[in-house]
Amino acid sequence: MSLLFFSVVASARPMKTINKDMSRLTLASTSSATRFISGTPISKKSDSKKNDLIPGAAQSSYGSLGDPTSPFAKNNISDNSNNESAASNSRDHKNANPTSWQPQNDADVQRVTSQALIYELTRTTADTIEKVVPWFLHTMPESYFRQIPPYLRREHVKSLAAIVDADMDLYLNLKSKTSDGRTVHTFIRPTTQPGTLLSMVEELPDSNPSTPSLTRLHVFSAADNSFSLNMFVMGKSEPMPHEDSVTENNSAAPRPYRDAILQFASEVRNGKYLSEYPDLNPREVCFGESSLQCYLSKCRDNYLKVICEHPERFLRQRMLFESVSGTEGCEARVEEAVHESAGSANSANGKQYWLDVAMANSLPQIALEHTC
Repeated sequence: MSLLFFSVVASARPMKTINKDMSRLTLASTSSATRFISGTPISKKSDSKKNDLIPGAAQSSYGSLGDPTSPFAKNNISDNSNNESAASNSRDHKNANPTSWQPQNDADVQRVTSQALIYELTRTTADTIEKVVPWFLHTMPESYFRQIPPYLRREHVKSLAAIVDADMDLYLNLKSKTSDGRTVHTFIRPTTQPGTLLSMVEELPDSNPSTPSLTRLHVFSAADNSFSLNMFVMGKSEPMPHEDSVTENNSAAPRPYRDAILQFASEVRNGKYLSEYPDLNPREVCFGESSLQCYLSKCRDNYLKVICEHPERFLRQRMLFESVSGTEGCEARVEEAVHESAGSANSANGKQYWLDVAMANSLPQIALEHTC
C-alpha cells in the first residue's frame, strides 16, 4: 500500500478569421515595402527622404519606437529655440576627426561596443539587485530561510531581480536541481489568493508510476502578500558513493536521525512524556521497537533528516499512517507549529499551524491536487 503525507505550515479563434487577418497583414506589409523600396523611378529629394527612414541608411536621433536616442534629439524636443545649435553640434559630432585612441578596424569597434553594452547591463542589474535583496530578506518568512538551502535562495533572488528590472509581473517558473540530484520546480505568482496552489499543481509534469514522483512541497507567502513562492521537489535522493558501500555491507546500518527517533519512542513507552505529550500513548502498538524499525525502513532519508528534529511529530504521523493502513481512506491532523517563531506577519494572531494529511493508495501529485 502506498501512502502520502502532506505537511504544510501556515482564446481560441476560428481559422477563417485568422486567414482573413493574415491576408490583411500581408497587404499592409506590401504597402509598407512599396513605401520604402519602390521599383519606380524616384527623385533625388524622395531618395534622400528614403535614406532618412531606412534603418542603417542614415543616422537618426529617434529609435524605432519614436523615442529620442541621442542627447541632441532631447534638446530638440525640450527647447525648439535651440534647433539650429543642436543640429550644428550634431554635425560637428558626426564630422569629428578620428583620434589616436579610437578603434580603427571593425573588430575593435565591435569589441568596444560589446564591452560598453556589458557595462551598462551590469550597472543597471547591480542597482536592481541592491534594491531587491533587502526587500526579499524582509518579506520572506523565517521558515523559508531555515528550510531552503542558500544556493536555491540565490536562484530565486536572481530570477526576481530580472523580473523587477524588466518591470514585469512576478510570474515565473524555475526548474533546478538539488545537491542530491532531485528536481525542483519553483513557481512564483503575484498573488496569495485561494486556488493559487492548485493552479500550480496543475502545471506540474504529468504524474504516473514510471516518472519521478512528488516527494516534498514547500509553500511560502510574502509578508506583504505581494507574491507566493512554492517549491515542488520531484524524485529520490541519489546516494553518495560512500553510502553505497555502507548499504551493501549492512542494509540496516544505523543513522543518527533513526537513532534519535527510536530513542524518543523508547522514552515515550517508558512514560517519560505523559504530561508533555498526553496524546502519545505509551501503550500504542505502533510505537513498538520492531514496528518502528519496519516503518523506518520504508521512509525516505530526506524525510527522516527533517522530522527527526521533532520526533513527537514523527510518532503522530506514524499514528496517521496506521489509521489509514489497509483502507482507501484519508486522515488529517492540525496542530500548532510551536517550533515556528511567534508573532509572524503571515498570520493575524501571531500563530502558525501544521496540517498533516495521510492518504492511502494515491500518487502524491494526484493526492495533493485533490487536497487543494
